Amino acid sequence: MVGRFNLHTTTSDEDYTIVFAFQESQRVYNGSASQSQYRNHTTRRHTNDKSDVTEYTATEAGEFLEFAIKGNPKNIELFFAERVIYESPEWLRLKKYRKGLLTLRCVNQYRGFIYDRLRVVNDEKSKAYVLPRRLQKEFYYALHKHYDLQRISKGRYPSVEPSNSERDFIMRVRHADTLKGELEPEKLKRMIQRGLDDARENVKRLRPNLPEEVDVNPLCAWLVDLRRSRW
Repeated sequence: MVGRFNLHTTTSDEDYTIVFAFQESQRVYNGSASQSQYRNHTTRRHTNDKSDVTEYTATEAGEFLEFAIKGNPKNIELFFAERVIYESPEWLRLKKYRKGLLTLRCVNQYRGFIYDRLRVVNDEKSKAYVLPRRLQKEFYYALHKHYDLQRISKGRYPSVEPSNSERDFIMRVRHADTLKGELEPEKLKRMIQRGLDDARENVKRLRPNLPEEVDVNPLCAWLVDLRRSRW
C-alpha cells in the first residue's frame, strides 16, 4: 500500500494503491467471479482543493500482476516506491523478482504513456489545448514518467519519487501562473521528445542485457502459492 510520490501540495488529496488477494475458494462466489478492483475517486468541479479527500484503488493480486507483467508504469512503480505504508511477507517475496519486470516492453509502456500526454497537448480538440491548468497537468504527468524512463533505459531502477531538482522543476510546471521562459510549452515538448529519443538510443546500447519480456514462471508460482495459502 503506497501513498504520495512527494509531489503533493497543501491542496492535494491522499491517494493510495492497494494490492489484495483472494483465497482460491473466494475467486468465485454464487457462480460469478469476485470483483477484482475497488476504487474511490472524487471529482470536484468548482475547486482544486481536495486536501480533505482520501482516494484509493485496490486491485486483486492476479489482475495487478497481469498489468505489471505488461509493463504498466503504475503497477511497476509499486515495486520500487519508498513511501510504503505496509508490505506483507507475501509482497516482499514478490518484490524479489522486481528487476525482471524492467523489460523492453516496460520501457515501451513508459514511452507510450509519455507519447499519449504529448498527443493530448497537441490536440486542438482536447481540454489541455485550451485550458492552461489542464495543459500544465499533462506536462506534470509526462515529466514524472520522463525522469524514470531515463533511468530504466540506462539499466537503473525507477526512483518513483523524483530527486529534489526534478521535483522542483515538475512543481514549477504544475503551479506556474503562466508557462513562459524555460517553461514555454514548445520548450517542454522538445525536452520531453528529446528524452523519448534518448531512451530509444539508450535501449539500443543496453540490449541484449534488457529482456524483451518478463519471465512469468516465478511470478505465476508466487500467485498460485498466494491463493492457496491460509490467512
